[in-house]
Amino acid sequence: MDPISILSLAGTIVQFVDFSSKLVSKGYCIYQSVSGALPDNLELEAITTDLYLLNTRLKTHEVSGCLTKAEQSLENLSQECANIADELLRRLEKLKFPTDAKYRKWNSFRQALKTVWNKEGVDEMSARLERLRAQLEFHILVSLKENHDLVAIQQSDRFNTLEAYSRDLVQGLNSNRTIFTNEFKSQNLVISRLHMSMKDHVTNEHIQTRNAIAQALREPQNTRAVVDSPVHDTQSSDRLPIQEAQQYILDSLKFKTMHDRYEAISEAHDKTFNWIFQADMGEDIKWSNYANWLREGEGIYWVNGKAGSGKSTLMRYIVEDRRTRSILKHWAGNQELITTNFFFWKSGAIDQASQLGLLRSLMFEILTIIPSMMPSVFPEEWKETLKILRSGGSRRRAVRQRNQLKRWTLKAIKKGFEILFGQYIGKVCLFIDGLDEYEGDPMDTVELFRSITSSNVKICLSSRPWVVFENAFEERPKLRLQDLTHHDIRLYVDDKLHKDPRMQKLYLSEPEEAPKLISEIVRKADGVFLWVMLVARSLLSGLNNSDQISDLQKRLRLLPSEIEDLYKYMLAQIERIYFEEGSRIFQFMATAYTHEGSGKRNLCAIGVSFAEEPDPSLVFKCRDELLSEVEVQSRVLRVDRRLRICCAGILELSSSDTKEMLQERGNMRVEYIHRTARDFLDTPETRTKILKATEDTGFEPHVALFRSNILLLKTCCFTTSQQWGWDGGAFAEYTMELARAVESVNEQSSIELLDELDRVTTLGWETFKVSPEYDPTDHGTSESDCWVD
Repeated sequence: MDPISILSLAGTIVQFVDFSSKLVSKGYCIYQSVSGALPDNLELEAITTDLYLLNTRLKTHEVSGCLTKAEQSLENLSQECANIADELLRRLEKLKFPTDAKYRKWNSFRQALKTVWNKEGVDEMSARLERLRAQLEFHILVSLKENHDLVAIQQSDRFNTLEAYSRDLVQGLNSNRTIFTNEFKSQNLVISRLHMSMKDHVTNEHIQTRNAIAQALREPQNTRAVVDSPVHDTQSSDRLPIQEAQQYILDSLKFKTMHDRYEAISEAHDKTFNWIFQADMGEDIKWSNYANWLREGEGIYWVNGKAGSGKSTLMRYIVEDRRTRSILKHWAGNQELITTNFFFWKSGAIDQASQLGLLRSLMFEILTIIPSMMPSVFPEEWKETLKILRSGGSRRRAVRQRNQLKRWTLKAIKKGFEILFGQYIGKVCLFIDGLDEYEGDPMDTVELFRSITSSNVKICLSSRPWVVFENAFEERPKLRLQDLTHHDIRLYVDDKLHKDPRMQKLYLSEPEEAPKLISEIVRKADGVFLWVMLVARSLLSGLNNSDQISDLQKRLRLLPSEIEDLYKYMLAQIERIYFEEGSRIFQFMATAYTHEGSGKRNLCAIGVSFAEEPDPSLVFKCRDELLSEVEVQSRVLRVDRRLRICCAGILELSSSDTKEMLQERGNMRVEYIHRTARDFLDTPETRTKILKATEDTGFEPHVALFRSNILLLKTCCFTTSQQWGWDGGAFAEYTMELARAVESVNEQSSIELLDELDRVTTLGWETFKVSPEYDPTDHGTSESDCWVD
């Protein structure tokens, strides 16, 4: 090609790369801006037109004669630019929307998010454009600098026919020819000097290393051990980065719901489960003595029992009782004793029912006790974190590294777990509850625990008596809980009923029949504490109706002895007038726990009260201000009563020791009374019955919960950043997931609600920016982490 043709093509490529880079940046701005849209439809039309013209010129330029190698490379660049242009044009076409569309801002925003810009696509496009820019500079420089007289080109008659981009390119190359030449020479000189300097440095380091080894060999053994310790450093300035690195890794392992299941389990009733530490339960009961296993046993101890028999309550009792650690100290002798626990929970967050969550929790607890193991357990993560912290002035990078660590993979955490238990760390006893609540192949956890047991590591596990566990633990010490709780159940029933003054009167008036009622309850319970608890509630309700012993006996005999049948009976007792409301609340619960991609979401009392608001326009009329304590109390009490009346007690509010606090009352969670309750409500038969109650009412749980979340933002979140203590990121993510679901069932409602959400979040952001907590320099994650996939 002649020089002018080369410059014309090069100028077009330069213009295309520059234009496309700005266009991709504008796509990035769609994500970053509050409005989430390009300024207007006309601008989008102009962009599309300009790109079309550029693409046409790239495809229609003339190629004459045989091309040199450099010219062929330039031609290849032109073709790649044309391919990128085609792709950009397709994306821009999808961004268009009707000029007369209502709520154009959110239409544009949603279209961009759903169909055009995603993180991987934009990153890839940016990288391709940057690569084109670098290749272009090199090829133009080589082709024109070596083969053409740039001054002569500028004096050519055709020079003035070139576009501004092409003319500027020639003038820039000509004026910078000397700069390029000098720069190449300078770089060669620098490289040569660096080579000689590195050679001298390596030689000096080699001599110093030999001297250090010789000196270490002359020192006493114990001194070398201290010097070689991975976390020991005599320089006080180094101790702080080491401590910070330890804390960053611990923070990355920890997750917010780590102890939720443990804390949600009811404490054992007074004087129950005391037998677990006794030596003998009688000749008729077969079980492996638990205290003996703690004192001198090895391997795995398996606690099994029926659903609702109290396994989790027993496991919490064991973990908390001081006798457990006291007996284990006999086993540990003068060695360090480490104990920790994990309680699986299928109805909780994803991490509460996964092997990844299990390992993160255990590693957090153990490394908190022995942080010196971190460098050997997580060597790569340790070195990178410490390097960043020691580099100085890099706190933001360190925070970014910590956030990166929070994305632990199962492979990485499992490798660290195996390294940790592959070496001696003391005597370790783990307590793991609810193997049957693990979401995965049960043998995953069985094999994992088998692999780490040794003379120094033993584990107490609990689960339902599934065949897979019976086969795995057949030869291990074990107990079957329902065989051992007859006396505990009697204690519980006596205590619950005897406390009621009306029952005390019945004991006095019917001294022979009243004890028979207690015995019948214990016998019918068959070791299932949950059944007893539900029956006790029913009997106390009968006492409120002034039932006599004969009435209570009839009530008891009407109650099914199996848990699932008992739930059916309870559901059938809900009065018809209340069943529609109960159906809505059951659907709120199912949506919050099983919404696609959301993991498991807690449903709070205030959230239910907002979702149940009869006026759907309240979400727009409600003022942006914190709820008063009186209103919070009123709403929570109403939800508590409606759960009892409309849901038959199958759902209940979580208990709290700090209910006097405003935020604790508002945050009280709606929970299934037991995992078996959720299993029952999820059966096809029950699910059909629940849905039928609202099928002709126009009710949609996603819409109601979306409105509820916006009301929560308006009245509980942005008006007080700390008081409610919610995870804003997770809450926002869940809200957007609900918005996507709402859009699929009612697009008009979603547009109006999204506009209100936009207004509220913008207000909240502006409020937060002027608050003392706001730090504009501490972003935590890299900009790319803000892209929505």
